[in-house]
Amino acid sequence: MPPGDVAGGAAPARRRRLRRRGLVAAATLAAVAAAGIWQGLATPGSANDVLTGQDGLRVPGFQLPLLADPAARLSLSSFRGRDLVVNCGASGCVPCRTEMPLLES
Repeated sequence: MPPGDVAGGAAPARRRRLRRRGLVAAATLAAVAAAGIWQGLATPGSANDVLTGQDGLRVPGFQLPLLADPAARLSLSSFRGRDLVVNCGASGCVPCRTEMPLLES
């Protein structure tokens, strides 16, 4: 063993480096999450664009392109006062394909 080398001295240094990396990763993840939340809250729109669901929770307004005409947009606010079901499914999803006829009827 070289002079000045202490048995087990490398292990605490390695633990400190790993702990530091973990803290940096956690801080980065927290910053990204905060930025995403801030972006979601800071989207342009007026208070009229926010609707209230049946359970009393606020639903932010959104617009989707129409499948028949992608240049045309369908907005959530156009359904104000009417019942609306928004279903996000995929054609490759077996349960989604099973429930589609039920939603269409």
